[in-house]
Amino acid sequence: MRYWATFTGRGDPNGHGQPDWPTYQGGGNSTVQLSPDNVSTMPDYAAEHHCAFWRTLGRA
Repeated sequence: MRYWATFTGRGDPNGHGQPDWPTYQGGGNSTVQLSPDNVSTMPDYAAEHHCAFWRTLGRA
């Protein structure tokens, strides 16, 4: 919530006392992962979470 509030007020999600939100780098397929003490990017979320496999389940 704090990131969104800071972003709407300043146009930048980074604020005092929070881990820095990484700068967007175009051309990639990364997901930002938020946890209480860390902000990190997951370069290939789909591969890391085996999304292609999970999509095949339940298909006839």
